[in-house]
Amino acid sequence: MANTVKAVKDAAPDPKAGKEKTSSSIRFPYYDMRHCIEVARTVHDRAGGACDRGQLAALLGHASTNSGSFLTRIAAARMFGFIEPEGDKWHVTPRAIQIIAPVTPEQADAAKVEAFLDVPLFKRVYEQYEGR
Repeated sequence: MANTVKAVKDAAPDPKAGKEKTSSSIRFPYYDMRHCIEVARTVHDRAGGACDRGQLAALLGHASTNSGSFLTRIAAARMFGFIEPEGDKWHVTPRAIQIIAPVTPEQADAAKVEAFLDVPLFKRVYEQYEGR
């Protein structure tokens, strides 16, 4: 069997090199709603509805209040409207309580829809495809 030599083209410059990456201006959470509800449930059940940043990190199993995963998780729960800062404490919102301890199942469902539509990206997609 004869050895075959194949010619390889010279490498062309990358057309994307040197160009700035564009970022979306539409915010969205990096954690899903279920995980964000668990953040609120943890604050509600284990901290009595409010705790400071260090307690929240510990309750969620994070070693630091400055870790990227902790900050991203808190930002996502905030984006859904489940927790909010008040002074130096994080509080569970009325919306989260409607989901965690609803009076009726419909109340929890309505609060989840409201939370979903509070996320700018999800709201835009919903509005774009509403009725289709």
